[in-house]
Amino acid sequence: MIYFLGEIPKNSFFINEGFIKVYAVGEDGTEQIVRFSGPGEFLALGWLFGYSQVIRFYYQALTDCSCEVIFQEEFKKHEEDPSVLRCILDQLNVIANLGLIRNMALQQIKARQKIIYFLYFLSLRYGKELNNNLYAIKIPMTHQTIAENLGLTRETVSTEMSKLKKESLIVVRQKKYIIDKKVVVSIVGRDIANFHSSAQFKKK
Repeated sequence: MIYFLGEIPKNSFFINEGFIKVYAVGEDGTEQIVRFSGPGEFLALGWLFGYSQVIRFYYQALTDCSCEVIFQEEFKKHEEDPSVLRCILDQLNVIANLGLIRNMALQQIKARQKIIYFLYFLSLRYGKELNNNLYAIKIPMTHQTIAENLGLTRETVSTEMSKLKKESLIVVRQKKYIIDKKVVVSIVGRDIANFHSSAQFKKK
């Protein structure tokens, strides 16, 4: 665990390597993942800028991470540095686009569509191109992690993922997913794919 909900932090972090999930906990005790954070991102931006006195979600490492410690007072001395501002703007752009894609995923009626939209976003933000439109998603995920992102049950996710594997839309290796982006784009629609391009999710 990196932060707990309601915690008064001593510092922020800048992620160099690794992935962190940001989540809330529902009344029934289930985790509700808000988003992921990865390399090139600051944690707890609201607190870092002084907009919030406490941490508003839980932050937990999904992998081993390498992070730089960022103290609030020191950060204020550099917050107008163009390179720092650009980094933060890139991060806010990613968060905004994540919200749009996630909303589209949640609005889908069928669990299959929810999962495909979710995998499409991850391929944009955290995908590494292999060949022939195959993208490896670098975040390790279990069926439970996907369920917590989309408000589905683990059993439903397991069923739908088995179908997607049989259709050769995805391959799973050590909890990491490889997807056929061309097929995924044909499902989510060309207009959406053109509007939400990888340029919106990755630094140039």
